[in-house]
Amino acid sequence: ATARVDLELPPLELQALYVSPSRPVLEPDQTLPLAVEGRYGEGSAAVIQTVSQGLTFTSSAPEIVKVSSTGVLRAASLAGTSQLTITHESGVRTVETVEV
Repeated sequence: ATARVDLELPPLELQALYVSPSRPVLEPDQTLPLAVEGRYGEGSAAVIQTVSQGLTFTSSAPEIVKVSSTGVLRAASLAGTSQLTITHESGVRTVETVEV
């Protein structure tokens, strides 16, 4: 005889976001895709990259660096810095400085 056991596991709790490359430096008019990794409470990690996975990307200075909804940076022809904020729908966020 075989017994069936159904387990209900709690959802993984996102603890932190890490961006690669960290502190990117771009040339004028250069594009650069970012990789975002989520670290969870029990120690696992997973790449999370898109709005459908709960991420939003914003640039504090879009006239210097624009960022797409999929995390691709595009430098303008102006030199300067921008603060890139990456926020997960759970409220966990990280901020990276981007330099052109």
